Amino acid sequence: MMISPEGYYEEYLKGKTKEQIMTAIRGLKQEIGRLKNTMESPDYGQEEIVHPSEDTRLHWTREYLERAKQAYAEVGGTYTLSKSEEKAADFDSNMDFISKIIFSIGGYFGGYRSYVIELSDGLRAYTKLWEDEEPLVLLDEDDEPFTKETFIAALADLHIGEWRRRYSTLVLLHSM
Repeated sequence: MMISPEGYYEEYLKGKTKEQIMTAIRGLKQEIGRLKNTMESPDYGQEEIVHPSEDTRLHWTREYLERAKQAYAEVGGTYTLSKSEEKAADFDSNMDFISKIIFSIGGYFGGYRSYVIELSDGLRAYTKLWEDEEPLVLLDEDDEPFTKETFIAALADLHIGEWRRRYSTLVLLHSM
């Protein structure tokens, strides 16, 4: 069971020294890294997901980390972002300047389809196969059409600034 960030503070941070809180911060960052590595593995999802899921645990660990940083400031600490945190914050602060996203799905012999999302004046989405364009309607979780603002907010929830530069689909086989 996950607890609220305030519950986390009360149980693990309240009354601690700067050094103890910084140790908790390092532990939370390690847990985030471990969870992301698990979820980014090519064979993730092959085994049953334990509850709470890695996704849920990752979300709440991020919340705990933010609360721990706040607690650190409350006891007089000045938190310095790591290089990877600076990179993620820089990406997040520049998301409003994204004008177009293009991605393709398909294979070498089977062809592929490109998906284009234009964010310049509002939101326009379409699929592109060769020169033909087919409009797409992007709906949020409430089946409402995305606006540029809601799309950027949903994109922010993906934490793209934290992503690796490259991913491999190579699955290593383990001998038994």
